Amino acid sequence: MARLVVEQGWRLDRILVVTFTRAATAELRDRIRRTLGGALAAARARAGAVATGEQAGIRTQGERGKAEGDSQARELVAAWEQGGRVDLAEAARRLDAALHDVDRAGVCTIHGFCQRALADLAFESGFPFGFEVSGSDAGMVAAAVRDFWRRRLYPASTLLVRHAVESGFLPSDELTEWTSRRRAGSAEVRGGEPLPEPIEEREAAWRREFEAVRSEWTQRRETFRGEILDGDWLNRRSYGRKKVEKDLDGLEALFAAAEPRLPPPDLPARYGRERLSRPQSVKKGFAPPEHLHPLFDAFDRLEEASDGLRSACDQWLRWAHRDMLDEVRASVRRRVREDRRLGYDDLLSELGDALAGPHG
Repeated sequence: MARLVVEQGWRLDRILVVTFTRAATAELRDRIRRTLGGALAAARARAGAVATGEQAGIRTQGERGKAEGDSQARELVAAWEQGGRVDLAEAARRLDAALHDVDRAGVCTIHGFCQRALADLAFESGFPFGFEVSGSDAGMVAAAVRDFWRRRLYPASTLLVRHAVESGFLPSDELTEWTSRRRAGSAEVRGGEPLPEPIEEREAAWRREFEAVRSEWTQRRETFRGEILDGDWLNRRSYGRKKVEKDLDGLEALFAAAEPRLPPPDLPARYGRERLSRPQSVKKGFAPPEHLHPLFDAFDRLEEASDGLRSACDQWLRWAHRDMLDEVRASVRRRVREDRRLGYDDLLSELGDALAGPHG
């Protein structure tokens, strides 16, 4: 800061020093005062020595003082003196003026600077006069998140809601924290583009496929169970009995449920014709029984359809996250302007919008 004052001729009120905590601002202000005072004493001492024609190796009484002994101050004065870059008398005058004006130095926290800028430039920023800084705005963000979730998920299908909840998209503290971290900045959700067609159309197509496979399962269920559990054509290293019994229980529950749900990934594929035709799936010289090919093919279709719907649901969730982030930003900003109460994140976002706006 001393270099900006001396070399650039800046007044202290043109210099901004930003820190993170209020305690650090007081410490920085003291350090600035000490630095300016040390540089002023060193500059005056050296200027006096030069004026009286002292040799470089001789020290005046002032130079022997504590301030003149500051190594940083001596280095600054030596740099200014070298090559006649700065007139030391002028340097001392500027430092003296700065030292008398040190209380006007712009030393503040990041949030303090935002508050000051919004208050001083209310017309340019378009922000109301007389606002209050309330600290945390987590409650306001949480309310906006809950409101968005209710409006988007309450009308949605049971299948989509279940997938959203299993993926962690529910009005929880975690989702509120995720939103809060990104709301004040310019963060975007990658891949958050909306689907080319409504998610309901994708789900309707999947449900038609699911019902067709369930019908095939109902017709061939008992035969299938017998072949999978006791058939001599399966390689039991790949299809051990305990694993097969667990898979069969999963298939039974899947097709017995009144409300269709996405099967666990890879469950239908393990019993599709493509997987069962691999050499590691069947014993040498054997092949899957032909009378079950329609069911095996149905499992392959169900796996493909389920992968497609699962991918569509994931894309819908990314889009919902992005849409929620935009909506929460707008909702909180509207509430902030109505109540004239800002949280710390609001200070950052409001000043960011003001800087990026038409009067930035």
